[in-house]
Amino acid sequence: MPEQKGIYVHTHWGYRHPYAARTWSLEDWRGFLQALQLLGYNLVQIWPMIDTMPVPPTPSDQAHLDKLRQVIRIAHHHHFSVVLGAGANITAGPKAAQYPFAQRPYFEAEELVNPSEPEAVARLMDRRKQLLRPLAEADGFWILDCDPGGYPGSSSHQFVHLLI
Repeated sequence: MPEQKGIYVHTHWGYRHPYAARTWSLEDWRGFLQALQLLGYNLVQIWPMIDTMPVPPTPSDQAHLDKLRQVIRIAHHHHFSVVLGAGANITAGPKAAQYPFAQRPYFEAEELVNPSEPEAVARLMDRRKQLLRPLAEADGFWILDCDPGGYPGSSSHQFVHLLI
């Protein structure tokens, strides 16, 4: 395996274009990846923010997922590996669907799942599976640790279960 030289693209913050990766067009992504390739990069990690997407996804969420599917293909064309990520115990809260994806305020749209509630964890895993399906051509997936320790009675074992 060749040496990996990568960069992390954080789509969490809703800054204005061009500073917010969640606002990038396909051409923005293409230029970004081409510049990285010229610098010798071959890995891009993206937090696609499925964490705050309701199921079913809103039209703007679906457009974001469709665009990222194309970004993965463009990245592969340029010989990049693509790794996606999500928060360990974050799901869309009741306000998530009120906002288009590019303007969605993260902390108003997110809800934390209690790792000690098996039904809630099962819903989280089902949501994650549905929302990642359009991005299945990615080469890997990582989990951000988040904060399940804030729940009384939540064990380390329950946190680790979120990672599988």
